[in-house]
Amino acid sequence: SYDSDDSTWQGLTEHTSPFDAVVLVLEGSLTVTIGGYQSSQTRDDRGHAGHMPHALEAPEPCRILRDLAVP
Repeated sequence: SYDSDDSTWQGLTEHTSPFDAVVLVLEGSLTVTIGGYQSSQTRDDRGHAGHMPHALEAPEPCRILRDLAVP
C-alpha cells in the first residue's frame, strides 16, 4: 500500500503498464487519470487501468492499495 503522509510517495506520474492495474482507496481521496480522463476516487472506490496511460495524484493525505494483475 502507499501512504501520502510518507514523504517518499509523491503519487505516480503518467505511465503505461503491460498488466491490468487496480487501485483501491483505503483512506482519503485520490485523483486518477486514465487515458486522459480524470476522476476523483474516495474510500472504497476502485480504479482500473491496463495498457492505457494512467497517473495518480493525492489532493489530500490518503492511503491506497495498488495491485498489478500479472498473468
